[in-house]
Parts: sequence; structure tokens; C-alpha cells
Amino acid sequence: MLGCVLFLNGLFKSNHPLTSKVEYFSTEHVDDKLKKTTKDMVIGIETDRYIMEVQRKDDKTMATRIFVYSYNAALDTKHTDDKGVIIIDFPNAAVIYLEVTKKTDKLVQELREAEQKAEQKYSQKEKAIAENMRSIDLNDDQISRVLNVQ
Repeated sequence: MLGCVLFLNGLFKSNHPLTSKVEYFSTEHVDDKLKKTTKDMVIGIETDRYIMEVQRKDDKTMATRIFVYSYNAALDTKHTDDKGVIIIDFPNAAVIYLEVTKKTDKLVQELREAEQKAEQKYSQKEKAIAENMRSIDLNDDQISRVLNVQ
């Protein structure tokens, strides 16, 4: 459950405590015409719900599909308040693209590149620190403790 909370906090920029209870909801919805739609993942943490779709490549229908999935999930959990008003809460939604294509948002690609550069820079800095520590005769275990690496 910890990994799920970390993943959702990172993906949706939320701040759920790592000890939060994670709830998995049905991924299927059947409408009034008995048409079934299936979402990849519907997860709840505290009072928030999340829908995630994983796509290998971008497709023209994804924006419409994620809206329909969100709408159906909202209908599945609709309720009435004390004044008789129907409340429909839309879940947070995200599409995770596994491949960058010409059609995929250019910003996604730029963010991935920036993240990779940051990781390389951090990794290079960490290596340089480790090399400096070795030069003053620290062993790998001592270096790990200094770098806070387990």
C-alpha cells in the first residue's frame, strides 16, 4: 500500500499520509443500455478517488474515454445530500503514456528529459562525493551512511 500512496502522491501532486488506507474500486460500469465499459484502475485514498488509464501510445479517443470513465465512476458513487440534492463527485483522472509519440504532448517529453538530466546530475554528484570519501579512506558502508543510502 505504501508504494501505491507514494505513486498517487507523485502523479497527482497530493499529500496523503503514507499510512493512508488504500481502497480499490470496481473498474467496470454498465450503463442503462447494458453497455459495459472497463477502466484500468480506480483507487481511493481517504476521501479522494483516482482513475488511471495506461496507454502505450496516444490515440484520438483517449480524452473522450477518460471523461466517460470519470463520469461513469461519478455516477457509480452519486449520493443525495440532506436537502435532496444529488451530488456527483468526479474522481481525479490521469492517462499514463508508456511511449512518447509525435501526437503525445511535447511537454510530457520535455518533463521526462528534464527528470533524466536531474537524475544524471544527482548521480554524478553522488559519485563524486563517494570518490572523494574513498580518497580519505572511508569504506563503502561508511560512504552509504554519509550519503544516507541503504
